[in-house]
Amino acid sequence: NFLQRLQVAVACTVLLNVFVIAFETDLSNDSSVVIWIVFDIIFLLVYLFELLVLLNAQRSAWVRDCWNWFDAVVILTGFLVLVIANANRQEASVSLIRLVKLVRLLRLVKLAQMSPEILIVLLASPQDVMTIVSFVLLGLFGILVFAIAAVPLLGRNGSLDGVEIGVAGDSVFQRFGTISSAYETLFEIMLMDGWDEKCRPLVEEEPALLFFILPFLMIFTFGMVNMI
Repeated sequence: NFLQRLQVAVACTVLLNVFVIAFETDLSNDSSVVIWIVFDIIFLLVYLFELLVLLNAQRSAWVRDCWNWFDAVVILTGFLVLVIANANRQEASVSLIRLVKLVRLLRLVKLAQMSPEILIVLLASPQDVMTIVSFVLLGLFGILVFAIAAVPLLGRNGSLDGVEIGVAGDSVFQRFGTISSAYETLFEIMLMDGWDEKCRPLVEEEPALLFFILPFLMIFTFGMVNMI
């Protein structure tokens, strides 16, 4: 029906609005400001038309839909932003205007109403986020365990005193001498940030350290990071 076709058209308009805001962020200047204002007016008029059609179709049910109130706030804010933009061109107000425009991007969430597949993904997202958070916390705790072992095994190992690691040529004590420095270094190794420059000198000096470094890489780099 007409309402369904209207929602599809507004959804396409919202997606187009995202690209316009992206282009405006990079290309906006004093000479093109009128063009972006015209775009803003067009988008706001489309959103206002949708709002009025829904108000006419839903009547009293309109006020019970939170998304309708959200749309009304977005539209009202958009017109206020246009007034402020024309009245005050100071840099601070321009930054605030661009920030307020980003609120419109929240209308993308409404697209879930049109697609059951998107709605399923959104409903599953909180559980996915909790799973990721659990993995991250577990990983951070695991690195702490390895950092505690690395301090006496590496940082305070007298046989490694003359070894330099990393691009800066830091001593082993500088990178593994305390819990905080060992934690930071192990975190970098987990992310493969110069891991060979940090690990190779250690293994070349004491090959047995491979049995400390290799399990760390297998558990955190190839295991936990890839699972997240």
